[in-house]
Order: sequence, then structure tokens, then C-alpha cells
Amino acid sequence: ANIPFPFLGDPSTKNSTYNQSWKFNSARMPKWLAGLRPCSKLNLGKVEEIISNWKPYGKILVLFLVMRILLGVWMWGVRQLVPNNPSTITPAMYKGVPVETTSWLEPWQRWDTPQYQAIAARGYAAFDTALFTPPVFPFLMGSMAPVFGDDTLASGLFISGLACLTCLLAVFQIARYETNDEHVAFRAALFLAVFPTAFFLSAAYSESLFLVGAMLSLYNARKQRWVVAGL
Repeated sequence: ANIPFPFLGDPSTKNSTYNQSWKFNSARMPKWLAGLRPCSKLNLGKVEEIISNWKPYGKILVLFLVMRILLGVWMWGVRQLVPNNPSTITPAMYKGVPVETTSWLEPWQRWDTPQYQAIAARGYAAFDTALFTPPVFPFLMGSMAPVFGDDTLASGLFISGLACLTCLLAVFQIARYETNDEHVAFRAALFLAVFPTAFFLSAAYSESLFLVGAMLSLYNARKQRWVVAGL
């Protein structure tokens, strides 16, 4: 059908700016354009369904952010109250890694973290016992370090944080699959997040990567996806 442009005026009017040459045939239009139709009303039911489906994941994200913020403030506050390092922290602990000077990062540079940093920066020749360290976490730290200005501590905290969030989501998925109850599933994720030793999941350690791998393997095993579970 010939479709006139309505903004060009009334074709029955003598002085109209309308001209037959402005007509075009819809059959010549691209299929994707001809198939478009004005949206008469918003499908609120579909929008509500999408929001309802994603709402539990939003709660997990908020839980994760609150946990990270509270831990960061706590660590920073403790260092303000106790500015001097204990005698157990010696230069040898850093394995040749520069000591972090940023106030909100420095409290996280403890124990195994400098070892991961050293391997990420210099490989397994960094120190004598480096071969006992699994390679995945320091490899990821070194790969992501350029994004954070070659700061392996910042990249390690980012990786462990991402793995921690994925772990909370995986625990939620497993609990919801087993109980078919979103409230119970959220409580399972909450209890993991507030467990006293859960701060290790936020530190630049490999625990969060290990746990997320275990949770995803268990979830896929329960879904009988054996190849994925094995990976």
C-alpha cells in the first residue's frame, strides 16, 4: 500500500506541500523495518517478571557489597588504631614485593598475599618454596595487574572479590535447587557471608577461587552435567 507522509499536508488542498512523489511503497521497505509496529502499551507483566527473576541476584549483590565495604572500613580502622606492625611482620615476609603504602590496601598485604604477589610478578623463581603454590591465582593476578597500574595486590583483591560474589551466587543456586525456596537459599548465602572466617574470601588469597570451583562443580553434578562438573 502507498503510505503518504502525514506531515506534508493534505493532498486535497491546492496549496498543500504534499506531493505524490513523497509517497513510497511499503513493499519496497526492508523486512525488518516493515515489521516494526508502534508500541501501543508497555507490557508491564513481562517487566515485572524480569524484575522478579533478577531480584534475588540483586539481594546477593547488595549482600556482597555490604560485606566488602564493612570489611574494608574495619581493616582500615584497625590500622588507624594500631599503626605499628607487630613483630611477626618482617621484611622477609614480603618476598621482595614492594610494601603497599595505600592506606586501604596495606592491611590486606599479609601472610600468603605477598607470596602470591611475588609469583605473579617474577614467576616461580621468586622464592624457594614457590613451587608449593598453585598457579591459577597468581597467574590471574599477574594478568590483571596492568589494569590496576601493575599493582598485583589490587588485582588480587579484585579477582578474589569477583570469585567471592560468584561463590555467593553459586551457594544461592544450590540451596534454591535443593529446597525450592528462595528465602532459604538467600539465608544460606547470608550465613556464608557472615561466617567469621569468610573474610578470607575477600582477601587476596586463593580460597575464594577454590570455593567457587567446588560450588559450581557440586551444582552441575546435581544437575547431572557431568562433563561441566568435572571441569
